[in-house]
Amino acid sequence: MLAVESEVKLVGHIGSIWKDDLTSLGAMWVEPAYRRAGVGRRLLDAILAWADEAHPTSAVRLGVFPTQEAAMRLYRERGFVATGKVFPLEHAPSVLWQEMLRRSARSSPEDPPVGQPDRGET
Repeated sequence: MLAVESEVKLVGHIGSIWKDDLTSLGAMWVEPAYRRAGVGRRLLDAILAWADEAHPTSAVRLGVFPTQEAAMRLYRERGFVATGKVFPLEHAPSVLWQEMLRRSARSSPEDPPVGQPDRGET
């Protein structure tokens, strides 16, 4: 987990888990008074740099609420694309989050698009 403090106050954090050759991001949060000040961008860039270095062949996955337009825009700017999959929030099943993926640092242009089946699958 990474965190950002300002004047001894937590203003943002992000976490990740690596399992089965997939880095999953979660728990990204920025204090409302610090939003749109680059905190989220710095957190995301730092954890993506770590993921690219520690697990260069691993894709990166995250979940986002479709109503969080600024977050989705940030994720798209960093190479994430929506897979089309939506999932219920565990503790609030009526709330859905959308999956987004970013290719691994070592993916090639010949790889199938993120969220699409491999050419060998049917």
